[in-house]
Amino acid sequence: MLDRTAIDDALHAYRRASGFRPGDQVVLAANADGLHAAALHLAWPGVSHRWKAGADGADMELLEVASWAASSRRFDRVVLGSGDRIFLAALDELRIRDIRVDVVSRRNAMAAALAIRAGGAMYLDDVMRRRRRDVAAETA
Repeated sequence: MLDRTAIDDALHAYRRASGFRPGDQVVLAANADGLHAAALHLAWPGVSHRWKAGADGADMELLEVASWAASSRRFDRVVLGSGDRIFLAALDELRIRDIRVDVVSRRNAMAAALAIRAGGAMYLDDVMRRRRRDVAAETA
């Protein structure tokens, strides 16, 4: 069952944790599940949406974009919205080009090696907990 509220909450947390500003280039990737991809598209319109089949399909799409970002030299900063170990090479490739890299992830999905090499991360769990606390305080 697709939980649109959970998707909206997660994307809100990504925007907050990453320091997203209108005009930033965003690439959002998902596996090839059509319903999930459609829900993401509805939850964050106006950004680049990619999808690819397979267990690591979304990661492969994001790795391709990260490599392009490194080679294009168009960006001062890239945010990797994943804690998967597979992004270690992308982190290195971007930093070699003097691009600042921030990592956003859930705590339980953050690979220790990526967190160490990145010098830390911004955690969605913390952002979502603060948002729930703020909403509760506003309604109290």
